[in-house]
Amino acid sequence: MSNTNSKRRTRLQTRVGCKAHFSVSLDCDTNKYIVRALEENHCHELATFCEVAWVRSHKNIDAEDLSQIDAMGNCCIRPCLTYEYTVNQKGGYSKIGFTQKEMFSTEEKDMLANIFWRDSHSLFEYQFFDDVLVFDSTYKINAYAKPLVLFVSVNNHRATCVFGVALLSDVTVQ
Repeated sequence: MSNTNSKRRTRLQTRVGCKAHFSVSLDCDTNKYIVRALEENHCHELATFCEVAWVRSHKNIDAEDLSQIDAMGNCCIRPCLTYEYTVNQKGGYSKIGFTQKEMFSTEEKDMLANIFWRDSHSLFEYQFFDDVLVFDSTYKINAYAKPLVLFVSVNNHRATCVFGVALLSDVTVQ
């Protein structure tokens, strides 16, 4: 059963079938590393010097930046201003090594972790229509990569009833 009207989120293609690789192994007799395989030819363009900072493997927030971000947050400086200050201090976006969204994710460690919401109308509907319950966990597709859980059912008129919504910090059982 396929729905031709359904829309999927478009995803960037990250794999291009490049055969370039570098394989190393340890020779136990000599206690030295030996190159076992090397293929230098790429089937795609390599990232330029300015683009390397945005490659996933090169992104990181060093301890100095993290300390500065925490200190500015403790002084009630808005995160967007903290990020712009860090960009200016480093000398540009290409030299910072992380995005503003990634900076927000480091600040969440001391924030509210799990939240559940329901109102009085949702509770009223739950008391009458709790026999059919759908537990939908839309896994990590929101802006903060956190699981959004919906507690949903259908009433006697086949209308959707939302019993509650939960935004979780992770998917562990606690």
